[in-house]
Amino acid sequence: MRRLMLLGLLLCVGSTNVLAEEAKTKVHPLAPLHALEGTWTGTYEQNGPEGWVVTGTSTVKFRVRLDGSAVEKRHIVKMRGSEWPMMTTFTFDPHREVYRLAAVDGPSGLMDIHEGQLEDGFLVVDNTGSGTSMPLESGDQMSFRLRFDLRDSDALRLEVFNSIDGGANWAPMMKVSYERVAS
Repeated sequence: MRRLMLLGLLLCVGSTNVLAEEAKTKVHPLAPLHALEGTWTGTYEQNGPEGWVVTGTSTVKFRVRLDGSAVEKRHIVKMRGSEWPMMTTFTFDPHREVYRLAAVDGPSGLMDIHEGQLEDGFLVVDNTGSGTSMPLESGDQMSFRLRFDLRDSDALRLEVFNSIDGGANWAPMMKVSYERVAS
């Protein structure tokens, strides 16, 4: 019995060491987002009847948190004479192999939860599966898809799309161009 317990203990310690070594050599799934750490300026454009119109600006701070397990984005959007404080957290769920984004705006306190994938330098997430779509006065629900272009470490692009049919069709809603100010 003691031999079995000793063998089990050795196997556990050995496999823990192997997993720790594997973790050291793997690139963290959030590494492309870690590269965003620093201060940025943002310019917001909205799609309207006249086409794309600049509607706001912001100063944005990206910070790597929790030993790299999360990336936090904080900013105050200045739009049409109002200020909208916002906080966004990016994470990766290794069990489900999905990226998550949780966004909260100050005025409403509502949290949108988006899930998606990172492929070819683009992080694409939407909130169709999270139950955090926005109720509209018409009774419809508006969902959002966010597409982050992470290919340039000094210029980040975000495209926001909306859908009122559960994600079957997406319409361009907003574009944000971020430029790095400081690392």
